[in-house]
Amino acid sequence: MIADRPTVHTHEARPTVREVLHSVLLRAVLPALVMFGLLLGVGKALMTVFHEVPSESASGRRWPQSVTACSTA
Repeated sequence: MIADRPTVHTHEARPTVREVLHSVLLRAVLPALVMFGLLLGVGKALMTVFHEVPSESASGRRWPQSVTACSTA
């Protein structure tokens, strides 16, 4: 019965520091940098597109006060 059990390897090779750093770089750092770049690019594109849109205070000056004021009645 003891011979039927799978052999347990107690001396398996552990990854080296270089392999661990390489794995962390590929699995965590690189995807984070890619996502940061994508978010930055989308933000820059949106800011470029909406740069010509006037701000709330500038557009508020164009409308008469009676249109923008809330009715309290």
